[in-house]
Amino acid sequence: MTYKLFIPSASLMKTAQSTLQMLAMIAGFVAIVAALAGAFYVLTWACGVLVIFIHAFADVCHTAIDATGGNPAVWLSVLIFSFIIGIKIVLAFFPSLPSFFRVSGARA
Repeated sequence: MTYKLFIPSASLMKTAQSTLQMLAMIAGFVAIVAALAGAFYVLTWACGVLVIFIHAFADVCHTAIDATGGNPAVWLSVLIFSFIIGIKIVLAFFPSLPSFFRVSGARA
C-alpha cells in the first residue's frame, strides 16, 4: 500500500488564500451590519420608552392643571414640586448618580 502526498501548487494556494480573505471580509461586513441593526433596535426601543414617559408626564401635568383649577401659579408650583420629588426618587434608586456627573455634596 502506497500513499501519495498531495502538494498544492502555488496558484491553488493563492486561490485558497484569496477565497479565505474574501470570506473573512464578508463575515466582517455581516458582523458590522448585525451590530448596526442591533443598535438601531435598541435606539428605537429607547425612543419608544421615552415617548411613553413623555405621554405619562403630560397626563400628570394635565391632571395637575385640572386639580388646581387652571391657576398657572399653583400648577407651576405643583410641577416644580413634582420635578423635585422625581429627582429625589431617581437619586434614591441610583445613589451613585451624583458622582457620575461629578457633583460634590449632593444629598439624596
